[in-house]
Amino acid sequence: MTIKSIAIIGSSIEAWLPAAYIRARLPSAYKISIIETSKSKDENRLIARPNSKDMHALLQFSEADLGQHAQAKPLLAATINADIALPFGRYGLDRDGAEFQHLWRRIYPDTPIQNINLFNLSLALQKAALFIPQAPQGMPSYDYGYDLSTNGYLSMLKQAAKDVLNLEAKKLEVHHDSGKISAIDCGDTHIQADLYIDATRDGHVSNIISTLMDNWHGNCLSICRNFDETDHKNGIRLYRLQIAMERLIALWPDTSFAPSELNEYNRLANAEQEHIRDMNALLAHDKKEMSNRKALQRKIAVFESRGRIANEDYEIFSKSEWIAALAAANISPASYDRLADRADEHDLKQWIKQLEQAIGQYVHMMGQRTIKSSPQSHGNVTTDGNIISNISGLVK
Repeated sequence: MTIKSIAIIGSSIEAWLPAAYIRARLPSAYKISIIETSKSKDENRLIARPNSKDMHALLQFSEADLGQHAQAKPLLAATINADIALPFGRYGLDRDGAEFQHLWRRIYPDTPIQNINLFNLSLALQKAALFIPQAPQGMPSYDYGYDLSTNGYLSMLKQAAKDVLNLEAKKLEVHHDSGKISAIDCGDTHIQADLYIDATRDGHVSNIISTLMDNWHGNCLSICRNFDETDHKNGIRLYRLQIAMERLIALWPDTSFAPSELNEYNRLANAEQEHIRDMNALLAHDKKEMSNRKALQRKIAVFESRGRIANEDYEIFSKSEWIAALAAANISPASYDRLADRADEHDLKQWIKQLEQAIGQYVHMMGQRTIKSSPQSHGNVTTDGNIISNISGLVK
């Protein structure tokens, strides 16, 4: 039997993004209810990583909309703290079949690993508080995300989630039997649905019907259990919600809730969770937690050997983000990929020096242009050198 009604339990972005996403992807005949739980403390700003653009296109959020309603500012990297930023762009340029970190390590075998950040244009522009929509030809490429007002973005999601029944849950009572929810009472309102989406950050509703830590049990899907505070800083909070909805649509069930579909969702969600925990342990420099994480230890060992980034199935973070996190933890490769030996050493050294100079000169030039010009004559930067505060009409 086809699912016809969906109840979402939670608050803020976690509850309203699924409602807006499902409404955009599925026919309006689906009845959606949001049972808003007590408001939890929320961050004033929200990071949307570059891949949010696909979701925004689906929701019909233009950059002009984001600028006007969510006070969007473009982001070239996610800043974790004063010493760590995860770039949305590449390190240097590949050459002769070798990735840049290997070429750089060949020429500078004893240089502190953190110096490789000089060759990431997105980090250089972010540090200089400059925004250019795309890298010029011959420079390391990058993409950009957004720094958004949480309240403004939430208002946009509410507008996109059309015809949603919104209820306030001053008191929440979950009725369940045999691992499935039969109904939810919130105050005087009795809600029955085919599918329940638990959008509480502690997985409160899902925990009532099962002690297992999988995300999907019976007719209840938990989409943001175990969110970490670091998830807010690196933009994974919004990204995880987006992926959860993409995964749900790809495995959209009927009311029989076939175990094969639920198991596949849980397999993918668990793999994603482990990748995120690996990165968060590395960013926190939590040596005890790092030592307990086998996949992270394998990734570190591979990088320490020859500077390679071991790809995991369903990887969440880019190679550049892993390089930045490993460099911040002062984890350096002892050697490099031998493909880097294909280039003439003198020629390679000159090329790397020229690239470093070119990046520095480009950032300086754009900073000078910012000071001398106005937003009207130079739409991609502001007169005071700060990141633009409103994207509307500025990104060409």
